Amino acid sequence: MENDQGVLVDLYVPRKCSATNRLIISKDHASVQINIVDVDANGRALSTSTTFALCGQVRSQGESDDSINRLATKAGLLRNVWSYQKYRLAIFWSRRVQSLYCIVDDRDVPNLLSDQTLLTMEEEYVDPSPIWDSLDIDLFVKVAKNTIFSPFFVMLIPTFYLFQGAHIHDFTVISSSIYLVLLSLFWATKWLSHLKYNKASFLYAPRPLEWSDQIVVITGGASGVGELLANTLAVKSVTVIVLDVKPIQSQNYNINFYKCDVSNWEEVDAVSKKIIEEIGQPTILINNAGVVQGKLLLDLTPEDVKQTFNVNTLAHFWTLKAFLPGMIAKKKGHIVTVASVMGIHGVAQMTDYCASKAALINLNRSLRSELDKRYNCPEIRTTLVCAGHIHTQLFATLNLPNQFLFPQLHPIDVVKPIIQALDDTFSHTILLPFYANFLPWLGVLPHWVSDISTWLANADFAMSNFVKLSGRRAEEGPAPELPGPTNGHAKSD
Repeated sequence: MENDQGVLVDLYVPRKCSATNRLIISKDHASVQINIVDVDANGRALSTSTTFALCGQVRSQGESDDSINRLATKAGLLRNVWSYQKYRLAIFWSRRVQSLYCIVDDRDVPNLLSDQTLLTMEEEYVDPSPIWDSLDIDLFVKVAKNTIFSPFFVMLIPTFYLFQGAHIHDFTVISSSIYLVLLSLFWATKWLSHLKYNKASFLYAPRPLEWSDQIVVITGGASGVGELLANTLAVKSVTVIVLDVKPIQSQNYNINFYKCDVSNWEEVDAVSKKIIEEIGQPTILINNAGVVQGKLLLDLTPEDVKQTFNVNTLAHFWTLKAFLPGMIAKKKGHIVTVASVMGIHGVAQMTDYCASKAALINLNRSLRSELDKRYNCPEIRTTLVCAGHIHTQLFATLNLPNQFLFPQLHPIDVVKPIIQALDDTFSHTILLPFYANFLPWLGVLPHWVSDISTWLANADFAMSNFVKLSGRRAEEGPAPELPGPTNGHAKSD
């Protein structure tokens, strides 16, 4: 098509997908570059991650790399997907109609560009599984939060009755008004507490975050949550730096990979100096790297325990010592500590992992106190992430049978609130999924409450068939092959 610019890529679409893939671009751009995350040329998953994401870069002809405009992606989530349908995808920008088109076919470029079947990126792939399979308590909580626990929604109840002719002294009007007042006081108290925690003003909102000015360091960014986080930030024009022992699979030009064993202080010190010299002082640090052994206490070797604490705990100290001084000098920055709900409430066969994550929770608290009281840098924000079972390679063989009360998370479920916290420019504590909000209370409630909760989640036996797939040391050998479909089918994490 005349004056149209386009590219051709192979797209592997999951046959079972629970979300719509969308690509939104500014109408001033002329070309699109697509990167399919976690899928290789044969349709197999590069890792056992369950996240299928479309990430890209959009720029006009003649523009510099720094002048990239708006690009947003909505990831499609996979749930136990083993196979992909291969399509040949041609995407091009038409200046004449000022629209983004894509043609899906398995033929060559000339035929594609002459094909009259034009599809938008809002083509939806329907999940054929029963709708109740995706129901969990978190869904009901979200609905309740926006209805019966929302002051704006509850305000409509007495208003409705008054407009229907009810008297102001009627029981329905009075009771709903009292509930509205109590609910408003609760949210107001929570909001004021949030402002006090961040030493913020209730009169002035903080300046919005300039994403293009940010330099983000992500440890463990080559797979799982870290990989999706790196690619998502990259399409927001953020300079992303990934620290990992293996490279990240990405075509985003603004993702910089530095091979580094973050559990080794000497390596972190050397690499951090190189990063500051070549790229600049990082403004955001996301400590995400983690490893799990999945053994009973007496089965753990000294090497197992050392690896767990070196990667899960000490690595946070090393990266903080390397990058925090620069943030303190500028009195600005954000530190994200990825811990776990297992750091709040321990379970069997994860003693080393639970202990290492519990240390991170208190590290975050102590760091917050030092930044506020000793370094006088309250503008440096800290966010603590305590997530439950994330369906990534790290816990690919873990099994929690009660998916309604204790749903598993996908990487996108963790990435979204992290990005929202960064964009909010406030300190946050992120507890996911909903049940994680009650775990801190188990320490003060009777023991039988904790026992029932653990029994419902089958937490003490969830690791019985665990197989370590990631973070394997040389003496442990390669990861074993998991049973599953072959002949072109991709493994689900």
